[in-house]
Amino acid sequence: MTAVLEAGFTGAALMYTGPVKTRAEVEDALRAGVTRFSVESVHDYRRVAAGAAMLGRTAECLLRLNAHESHGTSGLRMTGTASQFGTDSAAVTADPELFAPLPGAHIIGMHFFALSNARDEEGLFASLVASITEAARVHRETASTKARSPAGTPGTAGA
Repeated sequence: MTAVLEAGFTGAALMYTGPVKTRAEVEDALRAGVTRFSVESVHDYRRVAAGAAMLGRTAECLLRLNAHESHGTSGLRMTGTASQFGTDSAAVTADPELFAPLPGAHIIGMHFFALSNARDEEGLFASLVASITEAARVHRETASTKARSPAGTPGTAGA
């Protein structure tokens, strides 16, 4: 983050992402003007919300989801289960209230990163289509709850 800020970008232009963000890192980012975060879990979401609330700010969060199934061939797969790289989408649809708006933060959309080092275009395309399909499913299954859908405000296409 320091290098990006020194290069002349503002915190408002950034999205802070990465697994295992510490509370101090979150608070430093918020103090630098960052208001967008990708969160990996309910614990990460709560950490960002607590830091933002303490500083009198509101963070907009993308919830990183891991789809049920993986598609395409790759060197590294990040789907099918919860990990330090995201929340299992089944956990979100089972209890969407975990991701309801909190003092200091709210979920504005979803973040998928299903694979790395795709072996071919077909695999990359299959992964992209699977992520879009999964996003639509999660939105459809959570939009009727009191909680804001992880895809954005109920009734919208999401962020």
